Amino acid sequence: MANGEITFTWRGALAGVRACLPIALGAGVYGVVFGILARQTGLSLT
Repeated sequence: MANGEITFTWRGALAGVRACLPIALGAGVYGVVFGILARQTGLSLT
């Protein structure tokens, strides 16, 4: 990698997924909570 090339591997991709998983799960929880609260107040998607 001395010439500046970037290579992608499955191992690297899976490491990235594992690194981002806690943040993604946290964001998903916020989305579900706000969706439930919005639904309880009468908001809808349409």
